[in-house]
Amino acid sequence: MPFVGEIIRESLIDPSVLEEFREYLVTTRTVTVENFVPSLWHIGRYRLPIEQVLKLTSQLVNNINNSAWYVHFYSEETDEMYVVLSGQIFTLLKHRDPSWDEMIAYGEKVGVGRRWTENIPVNFDP
Repeated sequence: MPFVGEIIRESLIDPSVLEEFREYLVTTRTVTVENFVPSLWHIGRYRLPIEQVLKLTSQLVNNINNSAWYVHFYSEETDEMYVVLSGQIFTLLKHRDPSWDEMIAYGEKVGVGRRWTENIPVNFDP
């Protein structure tokens, strides 16, 4: 059951942890974001089996910067999703339900605004 997620390198304290997962990297791109520091983002899209998602999320949980960053991976086959915020991993359904409330509140606590956590994308453009 493959999971897909995108990681913004600038969101990580130490992006070198991603090297171990290089074989799961399917595409990269850069994006310039106005009114945000840093304004240049290096984004990698990963496609991983569940075992690697669990391994990667455990390495990311204490490696995410506190300012407005999160990482998520969603299943392409089920309704399962993992959201990683600085210091905590949440297992959620892909489609918003009351289980998201704890994650959204925690996100605000660590500096990730509701505008991001209330609208987590569950599909990426090719």
